[in-house]
Amino acid sequence: MNLTKCPICNSTELKTVTGELSFETAKGEVKIPEVTRIRCQVCHEEFFDHEANVILDHYRGQSNHSKNKAKKSLA
Repeated sequence: MNLTKCPICNSTELKTVTGELSFETAKGEVKIPEVTRIRCQVCHEEFFDHEANVILDHYRGQSNHSKNKAKKSLA
């Protein structure tokens, strides 16, 4: 993913991070051990590429990544 500016706050202070990600589902909390994403250092919004969305969907039990509404996606 070639993201050079945050689409939320227009900051150029973006950092690629890899680590645990957790979120709530109807079945309870889900923890994913290693997910790479881009995080804005100003507004703290996180952006996921297609590969990360496939991982998120797998953990959420979905097969169609367009249904993923847990986080914003810029594929």
